[in-house]
Amino acid sequence: MMLDELYELAVPISLIFTLSLTFTIALSSAYYFYVSGRMSERAVRYVVATSLFTLILMTVAISHYLSLHIVFTSPAVSIIWYPTLIFVVVVILCRSVLCRLSIMGLGKEVWEVVDSTPVYIYGGDGEVRDAHYDWLRGGIYFTKSYFNVLTDDERMAVIYHKLGHAKDRFWMWVIYVLGVLWVFILPIIVSIVIFTSYSSLQQPSITKAVLPAILLTLLPMYAASIMVVQWIHEHEVDIYASRRVGMMPLVQAFLKLEVYTAMRGFEKMVESITFSKTFEESRISYFEILREVTLRCFKYMVGLFREVVERPFPESHPPLRLRINTIIVRACNPLKSEIR
Repeated sequence: MMLDELYELAVPISLIFTLSLTFTIALSSAYYFYVSGRMSERAVRYVVATSLFTLILMTVAISHYLSLHIVFTSPAVSIIWYPTLIFVVVVILCRSVLCRLSIMGLGKEVWEVVDSTPVYIYGGDGEVRDAHYDWLRGGIYFTKSYFNVLTDDERMAVIYHKLGHAKDRFWMWVIYVLGVLWVFILPIIVSIVIFTSYSSLQQPSITKAVLPAILLTLLPMYAASIMVVQWIHEHEVDIYASRRVGMMPLVQAFLKLEVYTAMRGFEKMVESITFSKTFEESRISYFEILREVTLRCFKYMVGLFREVVERPFPESHPPLRLRINTIIVRACNPLKSEIR
């Protein structure tokens, strides 16, 4: 009886794992060809659209299988799933509201209006944080500390980077759809983890033994999808900004943010930063891309509960080396960005 049950569970899990692994590798391959300048942004759109359709079908199939065989057949797991879903949604909403309240409470002043978009400076001479775009009101917000360490050209580069986010509608809609899928599937994953930690639940031991395997098969394809799509979106707005004001101001703004973030609490020790005016393209292999994606998926999976609270979604920005290299490769590439 146990062997029959093991076979019944092992076959679909093996299939899900194979599909998940293939999906992650295929998406990483498309990202590699994009970063290396061998695939246009339009071609990547078709690949991602196909991947998204496949991911939705897999989500429906996996959810149906779990509902019939494992998850929702246990009242205990159902009790876990609903509060977890509510918790994830509340965390996302609270973080958004708190971010908005922190800006409103610090006061702000208008610095400039660029392409009909107001640019605000808020806060004091404290922590250096990245600028951000307000989707509801259409403004760009700089912390005073970050604003002061940038030159005029670097400020304009950051501003056009943020404006690029508002103009790049396709990738934003894909990110929204993936975000909804993630919010739906994450509570299932968390419920499975909690479920397997309680041996007193009346479930066959073989069923509980394979639940972590389902967790491992589900997480990579969702985390990789969200990361790669967000990374491509960031690359596209980087390219848009570099074509408006030049590559060097944007790269220097990123490097300054990286340095000041690393020196958090000691920002005043670094009065000025100078960079070389020449950047050379760095050779990036496919295996390096695959490693970056899989390692970040694994890191997110290991710290799942802590990461959900601190950062509900997987990493949204690519590593700085990939980011700079993609600007160098694609900013002057005939395979044009779609952002105008």
